[in-house]
Amino acid sequence: MRHLTAKFDSGFGNKNHGSRSGIIGVTQLRRVAVLATARRVAFELGVGLGKEVGFQVRHDKRIGDNCSIKFITDGILLRELQHDFLLKQYSSIILDEAHERSLNTDILTGMLSLVIVERQVSML
Repeated sequence: MRHLTAKFDSGFGNKNHGSRSGIIGVTQLRRVAVLATARRVAFELGVGLGKEVGFQVRHDKRIGDNCSIKFITDGILLRELQHDFLLKQYSSIILDEAHERSLNTDILTGMLSLVIVERQVSML
């Protein structure tokens, strides 16, 4: 089994960090996984769910004004792409469980590769 490891400099998700300001988005394939992971991360960080750590699934959303990490389903991120192709509210996006491949994950992988190019061009 292969694992992708990504290292980020500090500051991602911090609203006071210029180009790194914005939410860290983490996708999960299933609604249950979104809720469980968001609860666990909020607990581990010692923050309230829906404040610094939030989540959004169909028909349920708890995201505070100071949200730094947002757990979402693939479908929610696809919907957000329709309204904001550059996903400006995010500083980084993590496609978790991408190896389980679904149609949404495949589409997101392709779309995010275009988003990366467009965001780099728009920064010039």
